[in-house]
Amino acid sequence: MEDNAPAHDAGFTNWEREKQGVPKVDWPPNSPDFNPIKRIWWLMKHQISRLQGCE
Repeated sequence: MEDNAPAHDAGFTNWEREKQGVPKVDWPPNSPDFNPIKRIWWLMKHQISRLQGCE
């Protein structure tokens, strides 16, 4: 996973990846679509609200 960190675009890193035949996949930085914790927080808030009778 490439998230635009400088280490992910270092010459040695790219060379090793290419040498092993691993394709580079670019991911948008800070994309909420790829952040599973957002869904977990929603589920936790939903469960707490339900248990407290706020729903």
